[in-house]
Amino acid sequence: MPPLGKRALRQPAVFWLAESGTDDFGEPVVSEPIELTVRWEFTRKEMMGPGNTPVALEAIVYVDRILPIGSNAWRGNLLDWNDEFEDEILYVMGVAEVPDIKGRAYEWIAYLSRLKSSLATTVEPS
Repeated sequence: MPPLGKRALRQPAVFWLAESGTDDFGEPVVSEPIELTVRWEFTRKEMMGPGNTPVALEAIVYVDRILPIGSNAWRGNLLDWNDEFEDEILYVMGVAEVPDIKGRAYEWIAYLSRLKSSLATTVEPS
């Protein structure tokens, strides 16, 4: 399938990008939330996760940048976000880079699964 192009990215998403390191409890650390315009496709698929164990995918998201594995995602606007939506957060399990036919432009596809626990620790911007 050829890349969708930025015209197809029309749906809002909130992302907490994974930072390097963990907090005092061994949980991953993420950045402050940012809003991106993406294309959501909700699906039921499997991919291999850590330790070659099958992981159920909940969604595939087309984005205009690389998202670090371990980032968190939520479907909606940043202004609408509050903690009562925490059980709707998805986890970036994998990312694929797809070039256009001439290899000059790229789009990225993020594979999302259900988040196991609560939102990761957020780092304060410096």
